[in-house]
Amino acid sequence: MTKRANGALAALAARLGLRTVATNDVHYHIRERHRLHDVLVAIRHRTTLDASHTLRKPNSEFYLKSAAEMAAPRSPIQRRFA
Repeated sequence: MTKRANGALAALAARLGLRTVATNDVHYHIRERHRLHDVLVAIRHRTTLDASHTLRKPNSEFYLKSAAEMAAPRSPIQRRFA
């Protein structure tokens, strides 16, 4: 859904002549804190860490990225903004 929505938003911005910015979904300040975030999710949902797998983020990419990391194109949509 996110990829489709991003594509539609990029197309709309282009059609309207608007500039766009890239952001990321931040849940922890550094990558190394993703395990702590997993534990907090399990606590919030009153479940075990093993049972909370479907509630947690799928990887450790939800950290606050630097400007250089955000500028590096990773997908066709992101390459449009490079």
